[in-house]
Amino acid sequence: MIGFATPAGNAPAVLPEALVTPQGIVAVVEIPVGHELPELPRLAVVLDRCSDPGNAGTVIRTADAAGADAVVLGAGSVDVWSGKCVRASAGSVFHLPLSTTRATVDGQQLRGGIRRCG
Repeated sequence: MIGFATPAGNAPAVLPEALVTPQGIVAVVEIPVGHELPELPRLAVVLDRCSDPGNAGTVIRTADAAGADAVVLGAGSVDVWSGKCVRASAGSVFHLPLSTTRATVDGQQLRGGIRRCG
């Protein structure tokens, strides 16, 4: 059985089905809470209703490689701390400021905000 990190104060979740052939490497870490997003990021990635944890992790990893300052996940997006998402991100979830919101992303409002920031 494989244990996986959960927010501080909660017992680790046991995920026996998480890996079919584990790598033999285990880490116990605290999930970062309260990431402060930059006030005016040069590059921010916004995911809305991304329901596949592998895709979300890949986008987070790619955002990190591209030099993004933050990743924002809108309503309906996966839990970035799920095992599959963390593995797909190759650790980028611990490097980039992440923000999740229960609101859906309004494309018109987002474009207007981007235009105002230049």
